[in-house]
Amino acid sequence: MGEEKNNDEIDFSGLVWILDPVDGTANLVHDLNASAISLGFCDNGKNVLGVVYNPFTDELFTAKKGEGAFLNGKPIHVTSAPDLAHVMVAGGTSANHRQMTDWTFDCLKELFNRSEDIRLIGSAAIILTDVAAGRFGAIFQRYLMPWDYAASQIIIEEAGGLVRDYYGNEPPCDRPSSIIAAANETIMREMLEIIKPVE
Repeated sequence: MGEEKNNDEIDFSGLVWILDPVDGTANLVHDLNASAISLGFCDNGKNVLGVVYNPFTDELFTAKKGEGAFLNGKPIHVTSAPDLAHVMVAGGTSANHRQMTDWTFDCLKELFNRSEDIRLIGSAAIILTDVAAGRFGAIFQRYLMPWDYAASQIIIEEAGGLVRDYYGNEPPCDRPSSIIAAANETIMREMLEIIKPVE
């Protein structure tokens, strides 16, 4: 499965590679040096392996189900900060869904007021792996494709964090989903209070 191919015939009851060759395309086009290659592996609808490589920082994030998460071969963990007030948060503006602009920036305003600070980076794979590395305590972005988050999801989970959709459910491998990632249950609950689902 990937951004550059037809995915209609994929059987997700089996084994599926999920590839995004360039996550953060607009960043690459504008020479912002914040893009990544993301490769996930899904077994019967569950993400079990992930690799994300940022060539601009030479950071290689890896994880396999039950074996921990790593950055350039060294173990990583989510932040130990207790709640939203003690972490930075990253978000995405979902530029292809501008009908949600007011909702998105209302969420960002509340997150700004309840956290240490916010950042908008423009690559879902990068901000998600930054949660795994303890740099952000949480992130949110509306309407991501599986190739945007499949690899990073298992990396975050193996680093001790959580990945959910806006309803608090585990996101699917086979279709788009809005994503919240958080370092712990307390931060996830706070994020779900702020990021209300909008159809």
